[in-house]
Amino acid sequence: MLADAPRQPATAAYTTLLGRLDTTEPPAALTALWAIERVYLEAWSSAAPGAPEYAPFVAHWTTPKFAAYIKDMERAADRLLAEAEPLEALVTEVLRAEVAFWDMAVGGL
Repeated sequence: MLADAPRQPATAAYTTLLGRLDTTEPPAALTALWAIERVYLEAWSSAAPGAPEYAPFVAHWTTPKFAAYIKDMERAADRLLAEAEPLEALVTEVLRAEVAFWDMAVGGL
């Protein structure tokens, strides 16, 4: 049963990161969310058109509306960041979590 499967380290680390973002200041949370969503846009855009079994994912994560949402989020984060501490470390942490998660998902390829 899947519910009994042990949680993978990448999943546990990402869950911890997302939980921390729930309680962080808005500039940091929005910047991290932008980085997460931007990864999906970039990853699935580069996979297009993709194998037939992935077509629904490509279609979902590459719509013009989703791309516009990412751009709007980027502008909002930029406005908030004008008054905040630099968040390069947080974005790097998000990107490392994404890489670890995707490496786990595809079997470490």
